[in-house]
Amino acid sequence: MNHSHSSDRALTASIEFWTRLWQQQIEQGMKFWGLWAQALPHETARDLSAEAESHKAPKA
Repeated sequence: MNHSHSSDRALTASIEFWTRLWQQQIEQGMKFWGLWAQALPHETARDLSAEAESHKAPKA
């Protein structure tokens, strides 16, 4: 027996649309932050690592 209703299909289509849009926004945001990070000046990988370590939360 098929219990599929047009409202179910509309809801499914709506959810699919918004989740795809959300995923695209996340991906674009990650690309943006990746490009931003590449543009930041760091003399060496050691400097970058030291900066990252300084931002870590202290261990309890």
